[in-house]
Amino acid sequence: MKQHRSLRMAALVGTLGALSAFGATSAFCQSVSSIEFVPNPVAPSDLDRTQVQAGARAQGMGGTDLIGNDVTYAAYNPASIARSGPSSASITAVGRSSNVHVDKINDLSKGLKDLGNQLNGSDNSLVGVREAFKKVYNFATNAGANDTTASPADLSANIAPLAGFSVKNIGLVGYGTLSAKVQLQAQAIPVPGLNDSPTGKIAAGYGVLGLSNIAIPFSIPVAVGTVGISPRFTQASYAGAGFVADETDAASFGSTNGVPNGSISGATYKEVHQQKFDLDLGFTSIPDPLYHVRGAVVIHNLLSPTYHLPLIVNGSSLGKAATLTNFDFQMKPQIDLGILRETKGLSLAAELHNLGNVNGGKRSVHLGAEYAIAHSLFLRGGYDQSRFVIGVGFAFSGVRLDLATGSKPQEQAALSLTFGGR
Repeated sequence: MKQHRSLRMAALVGTLGALSAFGATSAFCQSVSSIEFVPNPVAPSDLDRTQVQAGARAQGMGGTDLIGNDVTYAAYNPASIARSGPSSASITAVGRSSNVHVDKINDLSKGLKDLGNQLNGSDNSLVGVREAFKKVYNFATNAGANDTTASPADLSANIAPLAGFSVKNIGLVGYGTLSAKVQLQAQAIPVPGLNDSPTGKIAAGYGVLGLSNIAIPFSIPVAVGTVGISPRFTQASYAGAGFVADETDAASFGSTNGVPNGSISGATYKEVHQQKFDLDLGFTSIPDPLYHVRGAVVIHNLLSPTYHLPLIVNGSSLGKAATLTNFDFQMKPQIDLGILRETKGLSLAAELHNLGNVNGGKRSVHLGAEYAIAHSLFLRGGYDQSRFVIGVGFAFSGVRLDLATGSKPQEQAALSLTFGGR
């Protein structure tokens, strides 16, 4: 079943749009020093595929998304559909990034676009693209790439939309994640007699993976709580590029007016897709009578599907090719645990996600609190994967607006609009 592709590659910040504008020649070069740069893209197996991006309410509580009372929580624990009231509907958008600010993304986008435009007409030479080259080179080193050891800088981003509705103990939820990573490496190599440094080489690669889901979560009451089952169809969409640009040695590459010509190698890769069927299984306990604590356990990707995505060069490949032969990856079963205590307007939650460090993610601790004032104003705070977060919610006549952000607002934001629920 084909889903619309709102999660596709163009949805990610200007960086990736600029990168894909490179076309078939958007690949950069091979090294000439003892450190060899390879024009590899960022493969799906190297991207975060955990899909756990809480809605704005849970985001404000440190990403504690396993036990909730509206349809947004059912995407992460299908047993939560039982607590969504007679009916519930919600629209959510979440965005996160790492090691890059918005203004820096714009700088990188412009630099890569300018360099890409120059490279398209450079005939595998860097003559005439020195200024564009230097902008990208400087960005790489400013972002953390070490130009002495050639250690890389990684910039990542994740967008996670969700929309769904529920009636009693069954719902329909569409959700997904768009995960992307840009890897930059830079190395400075002085050229005797050349006074307009920096002179060196850049390796850049990116990968964008969209995982789009249509799920039907439903719950079954049992003696000690609620069991939830969520059959779903998932479409995986991937595109990427890997390239290297080198202008290090006039003796190796020749020169024009004393300026090294350099070389370019690599390729961009066509967007590829595949759909799979999978299951999520969840459980939420009834609260204990003494401490009013609920527990939850969720197993995602119960069927452990493998996606077979071919590597297809978008146009022609320049110079040295990537070492990868395909973009295959597997979604392994992922286990999350959580507890929630609710008493007189105060909710406290603690969760442990991804116990097995699978699917490109890491085991993470999530802690959160919510305080309700007159059932209409909700103040939230928490700890989410090494970040402190805050959130606020406004409720009126069955409608709730939730907002959340982190200690670095330019790297984390979430918004939800919910109708109904509890």
